[in-house]
Amino acid sequence: LQAKKDGLLGSLRLKSNMLTSNMHCVNAETRAVQSYDSTVSLMDEFMPLRSELYVKRRNYEIENLEIRVHDLEERANFVDSVTSGKVVLSNRPRDSIVSELRERGFSEYPRGRKEEDEKKRPYDHLLSMSLSELSRERIDRLRSQSDRASLDLSTLQATSPNDLWISDLDKLRNWFSEEGGYEKRKSRPKY
Repeated sequence: LQAKKDGLLGSLRLKSNMLTSNMHCVNAETRAVQSYDSTVSLMDEFMPLRSELYVKRRNYEIENLEIRVHDLEERANFVDSVTSGKVVLSNRPRDSIVSELRERGFSEYPRGRKEEDEKKRPYDHLLSMSLSELSRERIDRLRSQSDRASLDLSTLQATSPNDLWISDLDKLRNWFSEEGGYEKRKSRPKY
């Protein structure tokens, strides 16, 4: 009830009566406490920094989606090659299998690998798949996931950082305006 009465800003405790002659905040560049004359001057300092962070976030998410799409497509192609008989795994030495995978253009390591992957052998991300994953259903599932990730990637690439910001603000507003608002929920909104 209190959340509805106060609205979004009141629920977040972002709204209160205060004197604007005593506004201080940490400056983004110098990391020193700075005095601001008005809320507009404070926002003028904050907005470019926030915009820069949304550019970094967008680029990070695009990179992760590109890696995901590549890895899903590669796994689907590998499973397809094995199930169709193009790549035979049984009764062959590992070195022979590795050289064939290299010839067929498969990546030795997954893109965007982590430091713990450095200790793994080449093609472990493909050769360590369980036998139950070598099926037509798994190929279809991997391709479906790849298509979804590709769609997400193209949508994100077509979205500007400012549009991401507006979208996040809209989601936050909707989350708070739903019945019960902030007081009813203790979990964070999903972005």
